[in-house]
Order: sequence, then C-alpha cells, then structure tokens
Amino acid sequence: MSAIEEELWQATGTINPATGRVGNRHVGTLGEHSPQSTDGRPWGGLSGAAAFCGDLLTGVIAADLAGLAHAGLHTVPL
Repeated sequence: MSAIEEELWQATGTINPATGRVGNRHVGTLGEHSPQSTDGRPWGGLSGAAAFCGDLLTGVIAADLAGLAHAGLHTVPL
C-alpha cells in the first residue's frame, strides 16, 4: 500500500436537504476531488461513516455517486 492508501481522508462539503429527499436521502456535494484510486472506487469503505454538520450528527454515508464523478455521497438522514 502507498502512503495515500494508508492515510485517513476527511471529506468536506455541503448537504442540501432538498436534493435526494424523495428517496429519503441527502446528497452531500464534496468540496474537493476524491482521493486517488486504482480500483475506480475512491470512496470505497466509506459506507456507514458518520456525516456531521458542525458538531451535529446528521446522517450516515450510504453510497458514492459515481455518476457525479465521485463528487457526491448519498447520505441517509437521522
């Protein structure tokens, strides 16, 4: 493994509560590029991670949105 694969990566972005509302999911739009990946899944293993807005736990990451060039994450609201 390279140092990039072993290092933690904290994503930051914006959750728009109206986006994804019909499916009872928020979409977190990421503020930076996804980490480098050799398997095409830059956010692999992130499912189940907590999503915070400031100090408030607002959801749990459910899926990477490949259709958005990995710049969005489906988040199940709490």
